[in-house]
Amino acid sequence: MINPREVAKIILSLGLAGFFLYSAFEHVDLSRVWEIVRQSDAIWLLGAVGLVLLASYPRAYRWRILMRSVLPGLPIHKLVAAILIGYAGNNLIPRAGEIAKIWAIERDPNKMSGLVATVAVERLIDLIMLLAMFAGVMFLVRERLEAVFPWMEGIVIWAALGIGIATLALFVLSIGGQRILDRLQSLFSSVIAARIIDLARSFLDGMDSIRSPSRAIWIAWWTLVLNVAYVGSLYVPLYAFDFPAKYDLGVTEAIVVVTIATLGIVIPTPGGAGTYHLFCSRALNEIYGVPLDEALAFATVCHSLAYVGFLVFGGPGLISLVWGRRPQEAA
Repeated sequence: MINPREVAKIILSLGLAGFFLYSAFEHVDLSRVWEIVRQSDAIWLLGAVGLVLLASYPRAYRWRILMRSVLPGLPIHKLVAAILIGYAGNNLIPRAGEIAKIWAIERDPNKMSGLVATVAVERLIDLIMLLAMFAGVMFLVRERLEAVFPWMEGIVIWAALGIGIATLALFVLSIGGQRILDRLQSLFSSVIAARIIDLARSFLDGMDSIRSPSRAIWIAWWTLVLNVAYVGSLYVPLYAFDFPAKYDLGVTEAIVVVTIATLGIVIPTPGGAGTYHLFCSRALNEIYGVPLDEALAFATVCHSLAYVGFLVFGGPGLISLVWGRRPQEAA
């Protein structure tokens, strides 16, 4: 049965993508953008694709640490496949990939609650890292950033406050949650209450890793490696367009641009379409003086490489996952 709320979300996300794409491209000559794309160096672009796909490995290692109390010992290749399936899902419907990658790992309801917790912790870690990178960006180019995106600092400050509260709440739950559930279990004896408490225990199991100092160190390490790969995936294609020689862009500039572009794709559009183009191109154009047609050619190629790469490597698994659920749903 079609869920009207889900249909509305899809329509809204497509509308947002169309709005941001129009905003990004309204003042440029598309034929000129295409000509710049054609002149780019394919070797460097292939290297960028490789880095985008390889970034799935540190994410998989980190996820395996987070899910150690829920599903220990899963092989990395299975986690990488699930992550790529999730990326492919996000390319089609924003945020759908989070559910898809959990389904790709486990469909037992008793385990899924714990896996949802690991994904929630993952997202929180990613947001904290993004805030840390944004703080560095503000230190490097605050005046130029405020001129281009005058609203960004205020929104990020409010987001940081919300993320801080959420982090504190999760930490408190991870420490005292089991005692609270023990108390609730002694008060309620119905089957429904017991089921809800069991699901809550599974969720708390999924947060178990954040209480361990040794695991926290490894989580921080793989988070750092993951973000180095992301910066590299934007730094390498700079050479495909000869930006280091023409505009003196290097690693520092890549960090700034990838941070701003990532903040853009927090807005829910399919695969970051439109938002990535706008934020990435405006950062290159208005902060570093790259002509807008070249900046949009760069943003379009980087986004397309990741989008197509995730569909190619994660799409077949996503199709298999959806197709495999049909008999169960029909039953």
